[in-house]
Amino acid sequence: MNSEQFRLLGIESDYFAADGSYVRVPDEVLASLAAILTAPGQPFVADFDEVFNIAPEMVALLPVGGVLSRCAAAYLLDEKGNNLPYSFVMMEGERIELPPLPPGYYTLELHGAHQMRRCLVIVAPKQVYQPEMLRQGERLSGMNVQLYSLRSAQNWGIGDLGDLRRLVADFAADGIDFLGINPLHALFTTRPNWASPYSPSSRRWLNPIYLDVGGMPLFQTSPSAQAWFSDAETQAILQRLREADWVDYAQVMALKMRALRLIFHDFDAQEMFADSREAFAEFLQRGGRDLRLFATFEALDHYFYAQTASIPFSEDSVGWLGWPEAYRYPGSAAVQAFAVSHEADIRFYMWLQWVMAEQLDLVRMACHEAGMALRLYGDLAVGVSRGGADTWIHREMYCLQVSIGAPPDELGPAGQNWNLPPLHPQRLKRSGYRVFIEMLRANMRVYGILRIDHVMALCRLWWIAYGNNANFGAYVRYPLADLMAILSLESHRERCVVVGEDLGIVPEEMRKALRDYGVYSYSVMYFNQNDGHYWMPEDYHDQSLAVLSTHDLPPLLGFWTSNDLETMHELGVFETQDQYQRILEQRRVRKQQMLAALRHADVLDISHDGEILDQAIVLALHRFVAMSRSKLFAIQPENLLPITASFNIPGIANAYPNWRYRLPEDIAAMGKDPQLHALLRQIVATRAYIRERRPSAVVVPAPVAKLIGGVEVTSVDKYLIDQLFAGTFADPFSYLGPHESGNGLVIRVLLPGADAVRVLAKNGKGGKGSKKVLAEMSVLDERGFFIANLDADPRLHYLLEVQYGEQKMIIEDTYRFTSTLQDFDNWLLAEGTHLRPYEKFGAHLMQHGDGVSGVNFSVWAPNARRVSVVGDFNLWDGRRHVMRFHPQSGIWDIFIPDLGEGALYKYEILDANGNIRLKSDPYAFAAQMRPETASVVAKLPEKQPYNPERIAANGIDAPISIYEVHLGSWRRNPENNYWLTYEQLGDELINYVKEMGFTHIELLPLSEFPFDGSWGYQPLGLYAPTSRFGSPQALCDFIRKAHEAGIYVLLDWVVGHFPTDEFGLVRFDGTALYEHADPREGYHQDWNTLIYNFGRNEVKNFLQGNALYWIERFGFDGIRVDAVASMIYRNYSRKDGEWIPNQYGGHENLEAIAFLRDTNTMLKEVVPSATEIAEESTSFANVTRQEGLNFSYKWNMGWMNDTLRYMMEDPINRKYHHNKMTFGMMYQYSENFVLPLSHDEVVHGKRSLLGRMPGDCWQQFANLRAYYGFMYGFPGKKLLFMGNEFAQGREWNYNEGLDWFLLDQEGGWHKGVQNFVRDLNRAYKDTAPLYQLDQWPEGFEWLVADDGNNSVFVFERRDREGNRVIVISNFTPVVHDSYRFGVNEAGEYREILNSDDPGYNGSGVSAGQTLQTEEIWSHGRPNSLAVKVPPLATVYLYKAAEPGAMEAAEQAEGEA
Repeated sequence: MNSEQFRLLGIESDYFAADGSYVRVPDEVLASLAAILTAPGQPFVADFDEVFNIAPEMVALLPVGGVLSRCAAAYLLDEKGNNLPYSFVMMEGERIELPPLPPGYYTLELHGAHQMRRCLVIVAPKQVYQPEMLRQGERLSGMNVQLYSLRSAQNWGIGDLGDLRRLVADFAADGIDFLGINPLHALFTTRPNWASPYSPSSRRWLNPIYLDVGGMPLFQTSPSAQAWFSDAETQAILQRLREADWVDYAQVMALKMRALRLIFHDFDAQEMFADSREAFAEFLQRGGRDLRLFATFEALDHYFYAQTASIPFSEDSVGWLGWPEAYRYPGSAAVQAFAVSHEADIRFYMWLQWVMAEQLDLVRMACHEAGMALRLYGDLAVGVSRGGADTWIHREMYCLQVSIGAPPDELGPAGQNWNLPPLHPQRLKRSGYRVFIEMLRANMRVYGILRIDHVMALCRLWWIAYGNNANFGAYVRYPLADLMAILSLESHRERCVVVGEDLGIVPEEMRKALRDYGVYSYSVMYFNQNDGHYWMPEDYHDQSLAVLSTHDLPPLLGFWTSNDLETMHELGVFETQDQYQRILEQRRVRKQQMLAALRHADVLDISHDGEILDQAIVLALHRFVAMSRSKLFAIQPENLLPITASFNIPGIANAYPNWRYRLPEDIAAMGKDPQLHALLRQIVATRAYIRERRPSAVVVPAPVAKLIGGVEVTSVDKYLIDQLFAGTFADPFSYLGPHESGNGLVIRVLLPGADAVRVLAKNGKGGKGSKKVLAEMSVLDERGFFIANLDADPRLHYLLEVQYGEQKMIIEDTYRFTSTLQDFDNWLLAEGTHLRPYEKFGAHLMQHGDGVSGVNFSVWAPNARRVSVVGDFNLWDGRRHVMRFHPQSGIWDIFIPDLGEGALYKYEILDANGNIRLKSDPYAFAAQMRPETASVVAKLPEKQPYNPERIAANGIDAPISIYEVHLGSWRRNPENNYWLTYEQLGDELINYVKEMGFTHIELLPLSEFPFDGSWGYQPLGLYAPTSRFGSPQALCDFIRKAHEAGIYVLLDWVVGHFPTDEFGLVRFDGTALYEHADPREGYHQDWNTLIYNFGRNEVKNFLQGNALYWIERFGFDGIRVDAVASMIYRNYSRKDGEWIPNQYGGHENLEAIAFLRDTNTMLKEVVPSATEIAEESTSFANVTRQEGLNFSYKWNMGWMNDTLRYMMEDPINRKYHHNKMTFGMMYQYSENFVLPLSHDEVVHGKRSLLGRMPGDCWQQFANLRAYYGFMYGFPGKKLLFMGNEFAQGREWNYNEGLDWFLLDQEGGWHKGVQNFVRDLNRAYKDTAPLYQLDQWPEGFEWLVADDGNNSVFVFERRDREGNRVIVISNFTPVVHDSYRFGVNEAGEYREILNSDDPGYNGSGVSAGQTLQTEEIWSHGRPNSLAVKVPPLATVYLYKAAEPGAMEAAEQAEGEA
């Protein structure tokens, strides 16, 4: 698309920034927003094809040719749908003539031969409503209060509508014409502590927390409520809330809701309230569908909040965003069913709105009766919360994929993101602006003056694609002419004056519209100054509302005493004491500038020094604003009172209790204070005087540019330096380091605490011995900022000699080094297709282009405002090494010279919400030992040599016997019970595994993890081998030793979830980056962990690269993927309503399925010899097939569960469960299976395998040996967890070594099992029929599968050459002296293994060394064997292939 096409969509492809510079919006931003604007979105029926706005009582010509060519007829309808008498006249140029019309909304229907089009015609006055007194030039005064802050003996811990009536009664006589209050928009009653009135759930409905419950006649006559209210406990709670210094929203809401529920119960049930119920019914009729939907939203939100209250609060899951998918649409069947079953709740929430409306009417009536001309002055927020009622009811009208905010500029390089979704401009227009009109009506109906927050929204809004930071945005235009016409029409209908909050950068187009339509601007004295010159009263525009300050500024006494700065200092906002002192000095200068303006305006005696805020200064400041030319003027009572605490400190979200401060003085006492009344009257009386324009006084001269160190330094430099020291400058590379200028090369350095800096020339390569001084750097800021100008090449390699006190050191300048990240890397990393992302991300030891050694850091944090590397090397100071941002990929990088291996580091992230997060490196190659959490600079291990033998060893026709090991508890150091190192394990463990005959070791997870008790299954450092056992290189050496011993090593790989530790991946840049935002997709209830967002390219790349990393860089021979079932099912371990269906309505996690398939496919292509094993416990199809998940093997959890249940039965009962041992063959060839007896079977109260076996001691050990024999004979690869091989008697304990002492116990029971497993492994590896045809039906046949009465199983295993092994298992303690069964081939069979052998502590019953078949029919076969079967035992009988069997074997191999 080109710029013209973007313009047609309403997207501005360029704009002028605050400093006047021209900014071109990147194409990717434009394309992203264009895709959002043109996406189908929610189902939407357009009411209108075009909108026209015209002036009233005038003939109008409408150009309709573009709407419908060849119009044959036209009809004009009023708002009620009535046809108006109208003579259709089509003019030349396809224009229609409309007669003069009164103000209102009209529908123009255009009819052609085969189609009809509808147009909305807005007939609106040329200006918004102006009451007669304002038109006549009267100047009105008001009082602005923060309603929640009011204290009274009657309210319940928060100011309420009853308090407003009391204020009106007490202060109207002082000349107050209106009473201003904070927004009363409906917030989330389930989240009362989320108290900002500017992030509402709905802008149309009201917040019931402001109800005057005690003043309700219904409350006073409700028996239930009165009984509850009289209770001593209720009174005690009420007293605490009334006495509190800060509003406790949660307690207040709970108390009021309890009372209101009781009142409503009596209201609906008792006859005495019949008249009130009639009034309520009329309100319901007026409120209609939207009122009912809002109440339904409230009922649903409370219903689901009760189920999820324990989940941590997140804006991304508040309101309907946290509900099950079925309830996210008002018209869904689930919502309709809920409404039927919860009618009483819905009625209650509608009733709350009625009570609020009734009480507001009483306040308005009180204002009118008191002679207050404009009654109430309200505030309309710029937007609504993403999960609120408005977006739920009108979801099709909002762009939920977008947030609004403000663009970056020189005063705010990161921009602002308000996390509020905008209305879709085209859909808004084609709907006839219904949502906008209803919202205006609802607010204007209440107020006499309505202030529109961020009024520029009527013209354009800065759109940011959701999940991105503010610089990934562009301006999107709105139909300004239509919206202003609607604003004018509705203000006249409701007789409401309009004020537009136009602080900041307002385009001239918007300012002109405000002037033309008579909208009052918002003029704040504190901001009305230029370069130290305060506007004089005569400079104020008459079409404005003037105020001294706002709720975002401290009260006057707090400002004068710098209490707000002191509070911020205590909260740690300022980085240093020097910064705090400097800002205090700025405040002092600002006060002097104010005093100079007051003296010049003749409202303050010239002799007044102004050091202490006294009554004279308070009066002077208010008189100064009051005598301005502004027609409207408002006073904040907190500025007249001895109050220092701030109502709201912008930018501090959690550390300060914003929107909670309560006035210390009761409003009744204020109303009786004669001094306060006298002060108010004096201020209001000043409105009678208007200063004439006169020459401005010289106040404080504006700063001019100065030459420092040969460089011109301006106030912009000072601002940027302040940002650098505050840690809020996101792009230091654009300012620090060497930069070309008109006068040569400018070098700027930030070195906090340094006393002096010199620029030195670098001699030769690698040394720092040069003494040649190129420049003495000038001090630009005493906190440690230096500047110098050189006549030199921009590529100059220089050094810095830095002096700290008596100490000098020579260092490299970090900010002279260019990025090592190439465009191709950026592209691949952003696309998520970088095969080895770990080669770019993380901390890499390297030598930069000019031979300087150091570490290059790179991290993905696309929504961060700033990212810094911090560590011991920079005193963990986030200002010293701020990284470079790559907006095309969201990557930050920096090269830090002279940093070496072993350095500790983290990333300090100023996140999307302005909070500081200290994060470990997701790609770190090493990490500190817990409980410490820093990452460690380490070498990326070398690629391990390719092992061609691995292909055969991992093959489907190979013997695979896996020994599963937890390195921390296999064996411990006997002196201190400490872990063995990789070196010790390389000797002890590998020798043991080789001696025991296992082919593979599977290591429980080795990625760094914070909690020992997770066994490694809650990893945070996916690329960092845990430091518990040694270095990464030591792990490489361990695996090399295993390979030298012929042992292959598998790694347990955990990518299904990650823990919520704050230093890890959770909300990495302040957004749900690695995880899903919605807890129904991103939170594991069972494990209190988070789920990766597998559908995000960068996350998928992070994980896939990790799989390749372990195999290529450490030499692992394969991976076992943990908890696959939890990944591939959205409803895994979740009840109905706790999960979100996929796009097709199913429960499969399609993104996770694609991730697993793609990862396995990639590994098979890049490292084809490696194997991939799935721990998957369901019947999901094709786990090990290319068309499915493409794993090599799958754990057969069904076989394991069935057979263990069978073995736990007493032998006398086993005949009733016979099928549990045979059922596995029903699905054996559907997947490539591993038969696991893993760590999960010997923990959490399940008992050890030996402990699950029934019977006395002899029977328990015999059962276990027989079971192992059956397992190794059954098709499938084998896995035993450590300790199982010698029948450890107790459950596994990760904090201790295995019970090796059992092998030395008298009786030799455990030693016998160990010997049997060793011989079992050897027999398994040496006997091809036991493994070669595991996955081919030719390799297995039941000989006896139905002898449940004897609990005997007989089956035959075969290999390709025709060799045979008959496996006989007897699971009763009964000896069968001559057990006959048919065989497939006559001849001699010999016993090769017997679990009842005395060498294993068996009873010694043997089938015989050799056995000869007899020509006796049995089990449908002409030849048979009669075998003596030992008790509770498994026997293997081997028969070599007959010479003629080769042909059959070759045929079987060919089919395979």
